[in-house]
Amino acid sequence: MDEQIKQAIEADNIEEARRLIREALQNNPTADTYYYAARVALNDQQRESFLKKALELDPWHELAANELEKLSSRQLAPLMEYTPTVANPASLEIQTAIPTVTATVVHKKGVPVWTWLMMGVAVMVVAGVIIGALAVVSSNNQNVSATATAEAYKLAATATASVPTPTPKPVVIARSVGCLPEITDKTYTTEPMMQVCVTPKNPGQYSDVTVYARILQKRQPTSGLGAYAYFNYRYFPASLNSLTDADGIARIRVNTGVITVDYPVRVDITFFDSSGKKIQYTPKADENIFTPE
Repeated sequence: MDEQIKQAIEADNIEEARRLIREALQNNPTADTYYYAARVALNDQQRESFLKKALELDPWHELAANELEKLSSRQLAPLMEYTPTVANPASLEIQTAIPTVTATVVHKKGVPVWTWLMMGVAVMVVAGVIIGALAVVSSNNQNVSATATAEAYKLAATATASVPTPTPKPVVIARSVGCLPEITDKTYTTEPMMQVCVTPKNPGQYSDVTVYARILQKRQPTSGLGAYAYFNYRYFPASLNSLTDADGIARIRVNTGVITVDYPVRVDITFFDSSGKKIQYTPKADENIFTPE
């Protein structure tokens, strides 16, 4: 993964490099991973965080150490370029001469009292500066480590958020048979679940027409039920019967004979159980209609 990140950076494909880095940060990132993350960081603060993290994992990582040194040099440059100005250089000479003028007000033997006082104050100031600097360095190290960890979690969270949630596939409860479509856990909407279809939809005269009727109860096919088909047409057989098989399907086949063309025929289906209980099916749209041609 680090080699792929390196190639993306060398090809100036920064967005691809950042995408690969987000993936790598979720799966055992190395010092090289944080080094390359520093190379495509959004700002100097983020870059410093990643370089520090790389050196925590590998204190001998030369590239990360060099980059951190360059970054530190750039940050210190404005402070080093500052040059204090002296309004009156002659005043320095006057102040230098002060000790010889005031020597008469101190002890004759030994160092003047005010000199000891000034030295004590200077020692206290220097000690305070050193202690403060050590505290700042310790705080910065903690902040850098915390910032690097936060940036890593931010990149990982961005990568996780960008992964789309897969849509679960519907579970097939009953396969498609003839002109009957399959039934899934998404389309099983009533109890019991019934289907009816007629094929072909536009038969000719003296053609065979098959009516498929299926019934499921509690998501299981119901076998052995009587299926009663009534054809609503004056010159067509009034009704035919069949039993549902192991798939809960009854097949009723009839020949159209000299049926009138372009006259729609509606087929009504009623199921009966062994006790004679009737289950009426209400067709949807034109699934139970055929029109001879």
